[in-house]
Amino acid sequence: MPKFFLDIIENDELAIDNDGTDFEDHHRAHREAVMTIAAMAAEEIPKNGKLVLTVAVASKPVISCLRRMSG
Repeated sequence: MPKFFLDIIENDELAIDNDGTDFEDHHRAHREAVMTIAAMAAEEIPKNGKLVLTVAVASKPVISCLRRMSG
């Protein structure tokens, strides 16, 4: 089963998924990302202030991708 990494950005805070999670395919990983955003939004919406949520789905850890882009 392939491993996917779900990196979360909440407003300007980046939480990198270093461990990854096994999903059947990219579609299942994407579904989990959507459910993650929905759960986070439901928890944060009652609070005052700006809320910008992003979940990036990748088949490699972001650190590996950044290294590849820079070198």
